[in-house]
Amino acid sequence: IISPFVFMSQQSRRSTDEQEVQHLIAQKSWDTLVTKCEHIELEYANEQPSPLSIPFYAIQLFAYYIVNDLDSARFLWKRIPSEVKGAQPDLALVWRIGQAIWKRDYANVYTSASQESAWSPAVVELSRAFIETFRHRTFELITKAYSTITEPDCATCRRRAISCIYRDIPPSYI
Repeated sequence: IISPFVFMSQQSRRSTDEQEVQHLIAQKSWDTLVTKCEHIELEYANEQPSPLSIPFYAIQLFAYYIVNDLDSARFLWKRIPSEVKGAQPDLALVWRIGQAIWKRDYANVYTSASQESAWSPAVVELSRAFIETFRHRTFELITKAYSTITEPDCATCRRRAISCIYRDIPPSYI
């Protein structure tokens, strides 16, 4: 028999973890979010599905994408129990983004990530942050990899209309 004190202690801990995750998202502290998510994953490993009310695994996957750690994201996907994968709609959508990143299908990355109506409230801010960081990372890759690139190719890689591809490029690159 579990004492009421232990149960309340677990509830309090879960609530604290959820609040801390939401705070880290609001602060855009991505490396710390990854660390916190890994800690939570280990802490609740024996309680499947995750007892947290937030879509925890979707948050953890997005955090890995934001910090550009695709290997950890792939290994996380393998660790997630299949019953959890089927029970959390956000999770399959986030994983689809990871698959598109892995295949370098940039147009599909942006299309999948920008479906805000499909995301739960806990994940919307992460999808926006991911799009922003992914767009910046893609721009950095383009500037390193190409001495010349056609405007349509650049627009596709950055998910911008051709008329808008110069909008957030520093003047020193033009």
